[in-house]
Amino acid sequence: MGMKRYQQKMDIPFFLQLNKEDQQYLLYSGDRKTIKCGTLIYQEGDQLDDLYLILSGSVRMLKNAHEDQTFILHLKPKFHIIGEEILFQSSRAMLTVEALEDCVLVKLPKRQMEEAFIHNPRLRMHFMKLAAFSNQRTQAKFTDLLMYEKTGALYSVLIRLANSYGIIHDKGDIHIDIRLTHQEIAHIIGTSRETVNRMFTELKKQQLISMDRHSLIIHNINALKNELHCEKCSVEVCTMA
Repeated sequence: MGMKRYQQKMDIPFFLQLNKEDQQYLLYSGDRKTIKCGTLIYQEGDQLDDLYLILSGSVRMLKNAHEDQTFILHLKPKFHIIGEEILFQSSRAMLTVEALEDCVLVKLPKRQMEEAFIHNPRLRMHFMKLAAFSNQRTQAKFTDLLMYEKTGALYSVLIRLANSYGIIHDKGDIHIDIRLTHQEIAHIIGTSRETVNRMFTELKKQQLISMDRHSLIIHNINALKNELHCEKCSVEVCTMA
């Protein structure tokens, strides 16, 4: 049996939903910018005059809750858009964005994009869908944190990782081909690295997960889903993006 994506009905990145004409418009509407891994692209509260199309690499989007607590809300790979929340409203960044690896971005001027929507209803529709899904995903992540506490929030992260990056191997195990440290997972669910360590140890004891040199492996994703009543959710919303 060959390997395949865990979820065939995946979240299609924004750019790939566009037709060739609209893709070319975005590609040539702004300057390209190379960002080194670990660089802050912008910070929460910054004045933003541009949004960005990720051509290569990936970023993480962070929200400051308190002085000493930061949540990772989204992981955005290539062909996604960041900063779309500034369109037709305040130009203040709602999140901090950091490059997870070296990136190439297209810097799209806010004013030019807003003018394009007036003349291109097709492009406007795609951005409206993008904004709606982004809002739903953010709300769903906070709901998981509030309703299911830390253990349930970890289950949610594992399911989202499977939906976004999971590959089914021969035995039906789901291998997640992105590595996050326990500290990064702690930032996603708003807890300490030590707490994440303990929860992972317990999941390994229950033989729900394991790890090899390259992947986090989920052996029984249905057990995680049953705890969260995942039948109520759509795959498009339950992603890390």
